[in-house]
Amino acid sequence: MFKPTPNVFRLFAAFASILYLSLFLNSKSSSASSRDYIIMVKHSGQCLNILGASKSNGASATQGLDCGGTPNFLWTFRQVGYNSQKHGTIYNIIVKHSGQCLNVLNRRRENGAPVVQGRDCTTPNFRWYLAPTSNDGFVLIINEQTGGCLNVLGASKENGARVVQGYACDTDNFKWGIRLAN
Repeated sequence: MFKPTPNVFRLFAAFASILYLSLFLNSKSSSASSRDYIIMVKHSGQCLNILGASKSNGASATQGLDCGGTPNFLWTFRQVGYNSQKHGTIYNIIVKHSGQCLNVLNRRRENGAPVVQGRDCTTPNFRWYLAPTSNDGFVLIINEQTGGCLNVLGASKENGARVVQGYACDTDNFKWGIRLAN
């Protein structure tokens, strides 16, 4: 079982900084990234995944301990637009095991709305942009439609805790490190 240490957080921050500069700031093409990434939340050191490796449309996004050991923890970023007022590039975030996109369920706008995987990646609730949080190497992952930030509900540190959208984006359960998978 993976247990994050302060060194792991520093490594994630370094990788996130490099990734943000190399992939997100310099990306101008609309082609899909063929590289797999791991997305780790700062407060718990756990990673974004689809619960139980479900391939069902609407399956829940959660945090988990496996951090890249299985394809439901691996993500690609496909550029789908550009908006200079929203930190630049807009992405679909696609989970490897199902090929489905991360989205806010049913275009809901309320705080705590579930984040799930889905097949129809064309609507704005499937579109995300990244914003650096400071010089710590972490980013906010912000939904284009709602402006809500991806976060772990209630800052839970439990394995399997739900990932939702929220609007008070200043705590560590809203900050994500992104690094290339091995």
